[in-house]
Amino acid sequence: MTQKFNKIISNDNFDPKLGQSRWGVADEFLFDKHFLEISKSKEPFFTTLMTLSNHEPFDVPGEVRITGESEANKFRNSAAYTDACLGDYLKRQQQCHGMPIHFLLL
Repeated sequence: MTQKFNKIISNDNFDPKLGQSRWGVADEFLFDKHFLEISKSKEPFFTTLMTLSNHEPFDVPGEVRITGESEANKFRNSAAYTDACLGDYLKRQQQCHGMPIHFLLL
């Protein structure tokens, strides 16, 4: 691979029962999978992940955080969803592993 990644996780690595949007699995499932993967990693390591919920059609599961049918409100709702998923992920890292995140780029 030209980017020198040792492992790439794609849609094929997720249970089809989770469902997928046009872009892929919902962020909450992506963060769950990433949490499991880094829990098995030997330190130090480098990992990256790309969320997909902030792309149109802005389909996100769960509660609606920002109401409205405009593109702007749909985007804001998807951003709020991703923000909640990221917050849960970081809390879980701290609680379960006490794992410090040395560098996080959003």
